[in-house]
Amino acid sequence: RGKARRRLEEFDQLRLEALAKLGRDDAARIARELRGAGGLEGDLARMDLAAANTRVAKLLQSVSTEDARVFVGSLAGDLERASTALRALHAGFGGWRRMLVPDPRDRRVGTREARGANEQGIVVDGADTIPWSAFAGRPRDLHAVFHERLDRAWTPEEQEGISALLRMQAVVETVGAVAGAFDVNQPALFSDRLARELLDPFGPCVDWAPTPASRKAAEAERRAAELLGDALRQGTLGSWPRAVTGLERLIDLHGETLLVRMLSDGDALAPPPVVIDPPTTAVPPEGAPEAPTPPPTDGEARTPDEGDESSGEAKDSGR
Repeated sequence: RGKARRRLEEFDQLRLEALAKLGRDDAARIARELRGAGGLEGDLARMDLAAANTRVAKLLQSVSTEDARVFVGSLAGDLERASTALRALHAGFGGWRRMLVPDPRDRRVGTREARGANEQGIVVDGADTIPWSAFAGRPRDLHAVFHERLDRAWTPEEQEGISALLRMQAVVETVGAVAGAFDVNQPALFSDRLARELLDPFGPCVDWAPTPASRKAAEAERRAAELLGDALRQGTLGSWPRAVTGLERLIDLHGETLLVRMLSDGDALAPPPVVIDPPTTAVPPEGAPEAPTPPPTDGEARTPDEGDESSGEAKDSGR
């Protein structure tokens, strides 16, 4: 029995170690696919939702732990709903009731008159096209494009997609806004104003969220941006213990947000390695005789056959 127990303990420890390694591998894989111009960040920065969908679908097939599959699966659903909402917008151009749209390429122009819309972007006066990529990282402009645009109400499913699209683009804007603060050679100063402005991009996606779940997802990203801004501000002030504590709190509370995932290299989000403890049960060497069973102490209960004859006599006399 001792050998069996020891083997079970060793097996459990090895199982936990294997799961932890899978978790670390998944965290690193997710980080590689999300970060930078060559990852999902770049796809979203180009508003290339087709490439983003393909990337995340492949990523979902490559991760193995439950936590990773939940995160990547949720992201895949967001991208699919966002793509559906964008298609509904340009496919429904014939039913647009407002034709003025913002042109993010030139703020001096302000708005342009739409003459058509397609997969490439919005066709405006002069046969010019505002590409969808011009709206990347600009959730407020995207809100203006979707808001009361069709001659019908957006369905709840489309609202989910619009909220998801605006939320992802708010993350892209935030990642770009904080990039200078992570420059190891010359980190940019992060003022109170910049910290407050990190919250602004998330307002529209919260407003568009039609369900408690989608609102919770939008609020989580906004709260993550708030904690990130506060930690970076503390770093600028030289309060490094508070900055570190703030970043640790950000990871603990909102490690599953797209914002944190897109900024992390995966190390801080991976499960820690499992330390294999020595077995708790000593096992005699092979061939050694089994130790005799110790006699019961005075305080231990005895079975009837363990007592002496006097106990039986006492019972008889009692009768």
